[in-house]
Amino acid sequence: MPKQQLDIIAENLPHLRPEFYRLPDRDSQDPFFGCTRAAYYQLEKDGDLRLIRRIPKGKKKGIVWVRYADMAELMNRLADVQQGKAQRRKGGQP
Repeated sequence: MPKQQLDIIAENLPHLRPEFYRLPDRDSQDPFFGCTRAAYYQLEKDGDLRLIRRIPKGKKKGIVWVRYADMAELMNRLADVQQGKAQRRKGGQP
């Protein structure tokens, strides 16, 4: 299925989530979390996310996927950390 069709589906049916999705093209963002390709590579380098690669034998390039559940978990952890920091600034318990 062409990427444009996948983007349309993602925008119109936000309750449908794939198990895996491909990294976005250069200079664009993924339709689920709004991250760029460079951001995904940086998350992997920092040890925050594991990318899945399929490189055919004899080729230099391949396909890179992200597990949706892993990215959602990362976003939830970041939100929890930020919420805890906001609560500490207000004098509440994290």
